[in-house]
Amino acid sequence: MSVAVPKGTPAERIAKLNGAINQALKDPEVAKGFATVGIAPEMASGAEATQVVQKDQQRWDELAKKANLALD
Repeated sequence: MSVAVPKGTPAERIAKLNGAINQALKDPEVAKGFATVGIAPEMASGAEATQVVQKDQQRWDELAKKANLALD
């Protein structure tokens, strides 16, 4: 699970949002709510989340290329 913000969002706002989300994920009730729907969220920094998204994008681009699909 990731939370996205618009391109150009100031780093301090991203850090504040990330901190608030990570703090919420430490709450047992929040964790329980996610668990009931089969989600196991992981805490990560904005940079770590960006790396995951970039890695996923590369994987999907490669699969689309192999399948001769054009991504618009």
